[in-house]
Amino acid sequence: MQMFGLCSGTSRLPRLVFVAQVEVVVTARGSRALLAKATGIFVATRVVLLATVSVLLRSGHRTLLQVLTRLDGVWYIGIARNGYRYTPHLTAATHVKSNAAFFSLYPATIRLFAWPLGYQVGALMATFVAGCVASSLIASWAASTLGIRGSLATVAMWALWPSSAVLSMAYSEALFTATVAGCLLAMQRGRWGWAAFACALAGLTRPSAAALVLALAVGLWQASISRREKFLWLVAGGSGLAASLAYISILTGRLTGWLVIEQGWNSGLDFGVSALNRMLQVFRLKNPAHIPPDVVATVVVIAVVVFLVLLWRDRSTPLRERVFATALFAMVFAGANYFHCKPRFLLPNLPVFTVPARWWSGQNAILRWSLVAVAVVASTGWNAYLIAVWPLSI
Repeated sequence: MQMFGLCSGTSRLPRLVFVAQVEVVVTARGSRALLAKATGIFVATRVVLLATVSVLLRSGHRTLLQVLTRLDGVWYIGIARNGYRYTPHLTAATHVKSNAAFFSLYPATIRLFAWPLGYQVGALMATFVAGCVASSLIASWAASTLGIRGSLATVAMWALWPSSAVLSMAYSEALFTATVAGCLLAMQRGRWGWAAFACALAGLTRPSAAALVLALAVGLWQASISRREKFLWLVAGGSGLAASLAYISILTGRLTGWLVIEQGWNSGLDFGVSALNRMLQVFRLKNPAHIPPDVVATVVVIAVVVFLVLLWRDRSTPLRERVFATALFAMVFAGANYFHCKPRFLLPNLPVFTVPARWWSGQNAILRWSLVAVAVVASTGWNAYLIAVWPLSI
């Protein structure tokens, strides 16, 4: 009987191996299909937006390339061409803006693409590639908790967000979002080395990577790995941000170099005083604050607060993601001035997008697609306005 049972079990091995192989193939195909759909959503939103902008530019004298590389793009492309510069007496005394406020990874990426394409086209290509990577990573990260429909809805929320116009411009948000999504995905899968690597890249891209370092610390604190590994991965994850701030300190000759640079841009920290003041002015309909970008920023800030409350009530969301979402919002809201730019600064806050995405995916088909149509029209119109009409920073 034992020999018979052994032979019987052995005869089933090829079948079990075959079934396992089929499951792996199906999973791989499903993953590739998900990534293709996510990238397709991002590309489709870019095509619709740029087509709309092109129509708006017909009556003007500016080209599509000019409007897509203006504002922050001028600074990033300038760094890619000529490197950083800092004039101490001008920046500290007369608040002349310094390009040291822009971190180095995106200009380095521009330089990579500029070799065959030129700096302006190279900058836009760097943004586009980073956006495609980000959309794939967002979908992979969200799929494990929201399913395919919810993960694609999260990608769509990100691509249609107010101020997502910068995902078509020479801005660093697409690259920063890719590093955030990569870090969140790696932490979700317990790949702490990759999480630390993505976090370090985020620290070379934007100062708000501090929120991601905090999330990495929380994730490592909860991880079942040795204390030595936790310490090493946390140091590695924070190395990018530390290097960026250290370089600015060396450039300015001050330990508080970052704050000095921010003063030159009339920015820094005021712990939300200026943001609250602008919101109150919007509610009171007082000019000049009552302008469309301020109204949109007010709506976005209130919506994000609501989403954060719902996110914290949902205990299925990992603590590290809730901490990241809250810390990023706190950093953005506490920043002085530039209130109309806060929707852009909140663009990488991916855990927040899962709240409406989860609700949307549970609705009936008619309501879902009706909301999609409204979102596409509203987002395209608003973001086209920001690119082609709005004269100030986005």
